[in-house]
Amino acid sequence: MNGRTLIGVVVAAFVAFMWGFVFWAATPLPYNSWHKVDDESAAQSLLAQTFPDSGIYGVPSPQNAPEDMVAKLDQGVWAMVNIDHTPAAPGDPAAMGLGFLHMLVTMLLLAVLLKHMHSNRLRNALLAGLMAAVFSNFGDVVWWNYPIGWKTAIFVYDMGFWLIGGLILNYFMRESAS
Repeated sequence: MNGRTLIGVVVAAFVAFMWGFVFWAATPLPYNSWHKVDDESAAQSLLAQTFPDSGIYGVPSPQNAPEDMVAKLDQGVWAMVNIDHTPAAPGDPAAMGLGFLHMLVTMLLLAVLLKHMHSNRLRNALLAGLMAAVFSNFGDVVWWNYPIGWKTAIFVYDMGFWLIGGLILNYFMRESAS
């Protein structure tokens, strides 16, 4: 991979990182499908007591015997709960650093893929992104019962990421005219 492409990877990762900031922090769009409880402090306290360790919980748990799981599902709701007893504050430098590294690695992988595709790199980047976003986001709707509004918002974010990557990498990876 040449230096021009590597510069493109870094630029694409930076612009995608900024897209993430705009999408997740500067607009209410992704959170329009979320609900809010009346007493967040009481809910936090109950969650901390009910779920003693950080991690993913299913209520009822998929670790139950199948017949017990079916019986409990017939009684009411099912929830997948992600508990973090030591959450990072918004803007935490370590979390931001890991986030940028995630963008950088993903753009590097996209550049490796596009290196082998000389016809319409932007189209290929968008198709790869569409495939990944549809599989991941709408699979969550089908298999984990995530709300369609929430996963559609993430789908929009994902496609913005792939568009940014495709445009910038296509620019930096173009063959120079002789």
